[in-house]
Amino acid sequence: MPHSGQDAILFVGISIVAACVLRGKLGTTMLLLSGAALEALTVIPGWTLGRVGNSISWFLSIVPYELFFYIFLPPLLLDAGVRIDYFLFKRALLQVLTAAFLVVGFTTAAMIPLLLYVLRLADRGWGWQHVALLGSMLASTDAVAIINVMKERGGPRRLRVLLEGESLLNDASSFTLFSIFLSYVLGAHGGGGSGSGGNKTNNGAPVGWSVLGDVLGDMLKLAFGGLLFGVAFGLLAHWLLKFMRRHRAGIDQQVALTLAGGYLSFYTANSFHLSGVVAVAVFGLYGASTSTWDLPPASHGAFEAFWDALSFVANSIVFFFTGVREEERGGEREMEREFFFSFRRNFFFFFLEKLTHSFFSFSFFSPSPTNQTRSPSSTSSSGREP
Repeated sequence: MPHSGQDAILFVGISIVAACVLRGKLGTTMLLLSGAALEALTVIPGWTLGRVGNSISWFLSIVPYELFFYIFLPPLLLDAGVRIDYFLFKRALLQVLTAAFLVVGFTTAAMIPLLLYVLRLADRGWGWQHVALLGSMLASTDAVAIINVMKERGGPRRLRVLLEGESLLNDASSFTLFSIFLSYVLGAHGGGGSGSGGNKTNNGAPVGWSVLGDVLGDMLKLAFGGLLFGVAFGLLAHWLLKFMRRHRAGIDQQVALTLAGGYLSFYTANSFHLSGVVAVAVFGLYGASTSTWDLPPASHGAFEAFWDALSFVANSIVFFFTGVREEERGGEREMEREFFFSFRRNFFFFFLEKLTHSFFSFSFFSPSPTNQTRSPSSTSSSGREP
């Protein structure tokens, strides 16, 4: 039995220490493997690891599972949105939206017949809802490895901004699709369950266009509603920061308000059954469009340092969490946590796909080590090293 609830904090500390030690070209890969190695020790007979093992149990037993998203998604998405070069982002907006929404949607749709009939998952009881849910997690690509190489070795800023914008918005689009298909899997949509009547066959495969129309309608409602909330909270934060500066608020308070705006935009949009992911991404883009809500230039260094540290901590915990997989245990809580275990497996596949993209990008697209000169124009407008 776990000793105490505060053991969960031990997991956070171990994750951050591991991320600090395992820095380098394949730091993310090593962080994930170190988490898996730690978990492997807990399943050896006689090795309980004491409070370390309990910290794993407590942290991975987050119920409800949505709490994980509420904690980690807002700062990660806000950091990605507010740091983007908004001038170049506007010029590449059409390409970004095409890659982030149309390509992700098409890839998700293409996976349905592939998984159901080519891989014959329909014979194993999978319905279209289940493969669409898995497809929404696997459809979005991650350009973070290529972006990091461009920052370190130099590269076209416009291409880098295109990749950053696509990476930001395709996470928003894939998570929105994930939310929609999860509601179908859980039966939140009428007749959406596998084996239901209406427009579904007995194995859950759609036979008409009504399901596609429902999904598109839900996607537009969630995305547009999230966009409105993101803009609204961006305007509100802009006004509040001006008000705080008139009353001589410190830079620490102003930076803290931007973090609060990210969390509140995410929470409020989700409370109205809209896309909190889109809301916080748009909130961050609003900050980028106004030069971080018109913060004084002298405070940009503190702003960048705060978000550098926060995003590093959040990414460290998320990837270490991915590597650590709690062993299946019997007992009185098994039924209570059954859905969480199932979800976490899918979540593991999602990050495994991200990791694969990063690994091959580093392996095959890294420039030669001898070509390390940076172009003077590669320095970002905010002064942050690209």
